Amino acid sequence: FHNTDLRRAFCRLNTRLNSLIYKQRLFHWFKFSSIKKNEFDQICQYHIPCVTNPIYDLCIDKDDLTPGKMDLFFTYFPSFEQFTKLQFLTLSHVPSPETLTKTIRKLPYLLHLTHLTIDCSIFRKSFLDLQLIIDTISNLPKLHHCSLHIYSSKYSNLCMSTKISSTLQSFKIRGCCISINHLEQLMKHTPHLKHLTNVLNVRNRNYVLPFLSTLVSLDISIYRKYNLSKLILLLKNLASLRCLELSINCNIINGYQ
Repeated sequence: FHNTDLRRAFCRLNTRLNSLIYKQRLFHWFKFSSIKKNEFDQICQYHIPCVTNPIYDLCIDKDDLTPGKMDLFFTYFPSFEQFTKLQFLTLSHVPSPETLTKTIRKLPYLLHLTHLTIDCSIFRKSFLDLQLIIDTISNLPKLHHCSLHIYSSKYSNLCMSTKISSTLQSFKIRGCCISINHLEQLMKHTPHLKHLTNVLNVRNRNYVLPFLSTLVSLDISIYRKYNLSKLILLLKNLASLRCLELSINCNIINGYQ
């Protein structure tokens, strides 16, 4: 059980149970989803500060019961200093690019973070520093798995990191394409990457196919007409590949391809 459910079930029954929940439990997990505002306020004001052992998992999801929950959370915790041992962070339906940027700037506190999931949809024309996001993620010293879903009509191509991540093994990116020209650069900056999920941008047909030796799992979508013989050559460069999911919309293949 995560701590939010434990609090609902046992909090205020007696002080001994409160002590067991917040002081004797070795690890803590807080999931803020479908939670009323007064309950959310109580947990942030009184219960999280009482936790003595590490909080290893934090999940915040937008819902109608607590409007502005994510921004409210950061008024209680201006930084992630309270969560320095955090290993799993999930932020679903981030309400605005400003909130996303504010969150990204706090990530360097999370030196033990291994799994990061961020989901954000941008419905208005706003500036979003994708370079800051990618570089900050690449700089996290223990990050293994990253799922980044950013849906926007303004940002179509993912910019490449200027940092090298020596730990990232799984990268899922939705909403932004990776240009096929940049695949090799991506692999150079993530030398231990094994699992990649993305939409490939194949507009430029004058490119050199990269040799992606570390990938064991690949899930890609191609939404434009594409020379499938080039795709076959790309797949031949995946020497370690074990799992492949491929969506080739707008392309017709026959049984021999």
